[in-house]
Amino acid sequence: MVRTRNFAATLDRCLRVNLLRMEEELSEVHLRLTRVIIKNLSWQKFVTLYDRDKTFFYLDPP
Repeated sequence: MVRTRNFAATLDRCLRVNLLRMEEELSEVHLRLTRVIIKNLSWQKFVTLYDRDKTFFYLDPP
C-alpha cells in the first residue's frame, strides 16, 4: 500500500527515501494508475467529449 501521496521537501532535514522499498512502491503505483488517463483540456471541451447519459462529473475549480 502506498503510504504517502507526495514527496515533501524540507530545508531542515535530509530526504528519507527507502531504496529497498522503492521498486515495490512504484509497482503499486503503476497498478493503481494502469487505467488512469490524464487530459489537459478546458473543462468545456472535456465535458463535451466525455458527457454521456449516466456520466457524473465533479469539477474541482482551481
